[in-house]
Amino acid sequence: YDVSGTVSEVDSEERLYGAVVTLEDKDGKQWNTISNGKGIFRLHVPEGTYTVKTSYMGYTPQVQSVRVTRDCFIRTRMKPWSRVNGKMNWEN
Repeated sequence: YDVSGTVSEVDSEERLYGAVVTLEDKDGKQWNTISNGKGIFRLHVPEGTYTVKTSYMGYTPQVQSVRVTRDCFIRTRMKPWSRVNGKMNWEN
């Protein structure tokens, strides 16, 4: 099945190019891709339950679960991280 979706910035909805999207099954097998210039990604995976991990430099990584029983679409909204008093501050 095709798992496709978009990766965007949470507040502006700006699509993010080059976000790394990983689907991992219960056995640890991974499928990886990178979002294109329009923030769109697509992976072809067998039926099953997956952990979806999305990361993008300067943003808090996102993790979610998806059950794939047919083609599906995922919207991922990334939150930027910030520095407070010279230390990393991950916004949740």
